[in-house]
Amino acid sequence: MIFHFAVPFAILLSRPFKRNIRKLVWLATWLLLMRYLDLFWIIEPNFSKTLNFTLADVVVPVAIGGFWLAYFFHNLGALPLLPVYDPSAVEVLEPAHHHGGA
Repeated sequence: MIFHFAVPFAILLSRPFKRNIRKLVWLATWLLLMRYLDLFWIIEPNFSKTLNFTLADVVVPVAIGGFWLAYFFHNLGALPLLPVYDPSAVEVLEPAHHHGGA
């Protein structure tokens, strides 16, 4: 299933595509879905002779991802997003980086 990894890589070579957040979200969703289907395709035949798709095949990854995201965001809220004594923090916090006249 190399196709679902090669095409997104080629798409990400385009600078205008990377600047559109909606397109990036759809691409990330596509990659996650294809990765799940890839793992399902590899793992599922080891447990049954026929291809069985149950509700647990959807609920368990969503639940594990939900627990992970809850833990991640809980920890993210407890820590600063930028280093406290970073001398280049002022440059990072500027609203826009203009390089010359417009």
